[in-house]
Parts: sequence; C-alpha cells; structure tokens
Amino acid sequence: MKNTTLLSILRIVALIALLIGAGGSFYLVLQAGRNNSSAVLRMLFVVWVLFPFAALLIADVVSRNWSAITRLVTYCLMLVITAGSLMGYSGMFSSPGTKPAAMFLLIPFIALLAMMIIIPITAFMSQKKE
Repeated sequence: MKNTTLLSILRIVALIALLIGAGGSFYLVLQAGRNNSSAVLRMLFVVWVLFPFAALLIADVVSRNWSAITRLVTYCLMLVITAGSLMGYSGMFSSPGTKPAAMFLLIPFIALLAMMIIIPITAFMSQKKE
C-alpha cells in the first residue's frame, strides 16, 4: 500500500513537472525563433520540441497496465527529460558560438531515443522478475 501511494505521488509530481516543462520549452523555442520570419519553420520547431512531452504523456496513459518498476522508471524519466530539456533550451549546455537551433533539434531526439531504449528494457527486465 505504501509503495502504491509513493508511486501515485511521484506520478502527480512528474505530470506537473511535465506540464511545466512543456510550457517552458514552448516559451523558450518561441523566444529563440522570434527573429525568424518563417512561421512554418517556427511551427515545426514547436511541434518537434513538444513531441517528447506528448510522448511521455501518452506513456503515462498507457502505463496503467505496466509493472510498478516500469511506471517508476517512466515517472523518473519524465522528471529527468523535463529538467534536461529546460536546462538545454535555456542555453546552459551551449558552448559559445553554437547556434540555438542545434539544441532545439538535438534535445528532443535524445529524449525520444532515451524513452525508446529505457522504457522497453525496463519492461522486459521487470517481466523476467515476475
């Protein structure tokens, strides 16, 4: 019972962080592209940047049937990807002379790759234990 309660609390925290991260990322991508005259390009960047957040939200919905350890890893991944995205988009990891667009292209790719690797491996490993 205690583990279920802690998992529920972590889920709520992760979902709140995910929404804040999506909003912050949306704001930062718009700020970075404010001088770009192409509305289509700005829209494509917004969609690409928000895609990992949408994928994590879908993972949360689908995770109801997953094992507790897989859900735990998914919620932790939500927190890590959210924090990493906001730090990366804010310029914290950028070296001088790097174009801002590079981070807005690379971070969603890394986040999606991490999700596609970590969640299935965790699910597979948790099935072996049962």
